[in-house]
Amino acid sequence: LTSAGARASILLREAVSGSVEGMGASFFNRLERPAFDIQPRLRDVKERLAGCGLFAGVAMTGSGSALFGICSPGAQARAAGEVVAFGLGRVHAVRSVRHGVEPLPG
Repeated sequence: LTSAGARASILLREAVSGSVEGMGASFFNRLERPAFDIQPRLRDVKERLAGCGLFAGVAMTGSGSALFGICSPGAQARAAGEVVAFGLGRVHAVRSVRHGVEPLPG
């Protein structure tokens, strides 16, 4: 969830320009704070993901079914699935395609 329509416009503009860093910086989910209050481990996991140096941005999906990160294409994205598998549950490395995502070979 974005904080306002303007945030969504920023995300779209950054996606069109190919700026992974800009996209990551525009992530916002107003439900993160209450979800983290109820389940502090989610906050810890997000902080670990954000602090590992692979991701331009990390956020929680919708109402908290998953956390995701965005990183540059290529070797960094492939490594992400391996590096963040430090006991966080299921990890899937994918790449964007025209109509969705596809798994990276791993």
